[in-house]
Amino acid sequence: MVERVRLAWKVFLAAALMVVAWHPIEEVDVFFHLELGKAVLHHGSRLVPEPSAFTDYPPLCVVPAWLWDICAHGLYSLGGVNVLLAATVLLSGILAWTICSLVERLAVKRSLAAFVWISGTASVCVSHRLQVRPQVAFFLTLTAFTALCAAYRTAVGRGRAYRGAAIVALAVLWAQIHGSIVLAPVVFTLMIVESAWAGRHDPYRRRTDLLVLAGVLASLGTGASGFGVLQYVAGHAGGDIARHNLEMAPVDWSSVAPLGPPIAAGLLGMWLAAIAGARDREGWHLPELLLALLGVFLFSSVLRFSSTAALLAVPLAVKGACQLAEAGRFVYRRRESWIGLSVAAAIVAMLLWRQTEIAFRRAGPFPHGGWTGGAHPRAAAEYLSRRLPAGSNVLTGYSAGPPLAFWSGDRLRTFVDGRTAMYFDATDFGLSRDILRQAGAL
Repeated sequence: MVERVRLAWKVFLAAALMVVAWHPIEEVDVFFHLELGKAVLHHGSRLVPEPSAFTDYPPLCVVPAWLWDICAHGLYSLGGVNVLLAATVLLSGILAWTICSLVERLAVKRSLAAFVWISGTASVCVSHRLQVRPQVAFFLTLTAFTALCAAYRTAVGRGRAYRGAAIVALAVLWAQIHGSIVLAPVVFTLMIVESAWAGRHDPYRRRTDLLVLAGVLASLGTGASGFGVLQYVAGHAGGDIARHNLEMAPVDWSSVAPLGPPIAAGLLGMWLAAIAGARDREGWHLPELLLALLGVFLFSSVLRFSSTAALLAVPLAVKGACQLAEAGRFVYRRRESWIGLSVAAAIVAMLLWRQTEIAFRRAGPFPHGGWTGGAHPRAAAEYLSRRLPAGSNVLTGYSAGPPLAFWSGDRLRTFVDGRTAMYFDATDFGLSRDILRQAGAL
């Protein structure tokens, strides 16, 4: 009976996240990812001539998410926007299943209610960022990486070496998809430090741990930015854009109020369980606590790290949820509290329903695909492409630049897009923000 409930819950979460992700695309960053993927394939390099920005900008650009970009371009070329959307929907379902697998491994099947609560709240926390962007692949990679680390710390002999090789391979893949690869060494170290310390007198185990750590550190240099990925991440999260882009904004009460967005309630449920798991009869769970605090620090700095904070809190939250479930069994003297299980499932289902309503209200109804009507200047791109010579510079706003360049076939050079904070001057973004938003300024 319990295994059937587990399976049914996995299927429900996978289906729920797929529904949340299944709507017309109103995101504009997808356009420059498609452009860059095409450029990488054409030039056979992760350093390509700038395809669409003003010619006054640097002539070459690094493509940090090159693997995602060429996959996106390939899917789009294969069947258009709906094939690209279908791939994102499928990744969303796989993400939910992977979260459930991670929680199962960490909980060692100690409590069904804990499994439902933590996997459910983690799924709620990632549901608001299921867009056609590399972040979906990042969430999946981070979850799988954490699960591999959990499997590694309990393995011995050759099994430990094989899992270590898988961890390094996944880290290398991660570096080609998203700049968040900088988290990999920290996650690996904190997940296995207790196991490594316990086996410090075993030469084979000690050598294996050091080799795997060296491999994870070396993976940072395999991405398009090389070891400059740290500078890339700092630039992407700092500068002028951090003060004027909603995703980069600092956290305020409206973004974390429990009765506000579903992500806030999901994080609250996750962190309450994590607080309960910080200490038990065996003492403090310091590595898991530090991992959760890293997530809190990232989230407190930039709003967009809310989903990352939830995933980093999973190991500690699992411990807390299992302790609370055991306390409930002791009080009520029964093996499993079906009341607690039902309440947890109902809350998670309600939050996912709210997130689905928000997504559909913003982008379009389920199960429609394509581009969100009226959100992208396709007619303007076609008109300007006919009237202006190839290579013309067009002063564009933040959300108009990527689709305008994409639909013009790179005939038009645009002013600003979501890559601005990576290597464009902050003054340029300030001009876009302050002048283009004031009708009388031009």
